[in-house]
Amino acid sequence: MLSKKFLEKFKALYRKKTGKDLPGIDALDLDTQMTTLVKAIYKPTTKEEDEFVQKIRLNLFCTIAEEVNRQFKLDIHSLHGIHHWVHVREMGFYLAQTIGADFQVVDLFSTLHDSQRENEDYDPNHGFRAAEYVQTLFTKGLLPIDKKQLGQLKFACAYHSERNTQSNDITIQTCWDADRLDLGRVGVVPHPNRLCTDAARSKEVLKWADGRAGFRVVPGFVKDEWGIELGSQ
Repeated sequence: MLSKKFLEKFKALYRKKTGKDLPGIDALDLDTQMTTLVKAIYKPTTKEEDEFVQKIRLNLFCTIAEEVNRQFKLDIHSLHGIHHWVHVREMGFYLAQTIGADFQVVDLFSTLHDSQRENEDYDPNHGFRAAEYVQTLFTKGLLPIDKKQLGQLKFACAYHSERNTQSNDITIQTCWDADRLDLGRVGVVPHPNRLCTDAARSKEVLKWADGRAGFRVVPGFVKDEWGIELGSQ
């Protein structure tokens, strides 16, 4: 749950951005019901605001990751576990910043797309089960997205491992590219022809992503913000 200090800072930033106060909201509300609140301040204008919004995004990721982990059937350190989630998030955010994809959808995709896997190998329907799980979380009010974003997220999850499925939506493309850029964790170098965006196909990004995936590099926020030492398990 968010601290009282964090909540007060969020309220102040929300007031600055919207000219309105947040009536009757507590830390639990903010931690689980952030739909309109996050969208209201998702475009920071100063370095301080940018850092704060990054923390809000991270809190969203952590909240959903904890929810997923409670029902995850695989080991948390498996090939489709937390190392993969944080890599997809990191790569997805880089691409989203570069090409203008929706950060919220990419953020949620990173933890949810493999959330319904039942094994590490052949599980052709795991994406469709993930899309159903997304709908369940949305119905419960746990996902801070609107109906358009819900559609993008469900489609991205449902078809992320379907070779013949295509989309012209830049956010869905970013989700799929972020996932495929982490193939280095299983010794596979992503082929440019299997990637959707020019940003992901660049030699620099392919080299960067493959290096991080192959060595299972863990982004700093996992230890700094979560207090979890993943190492290279």
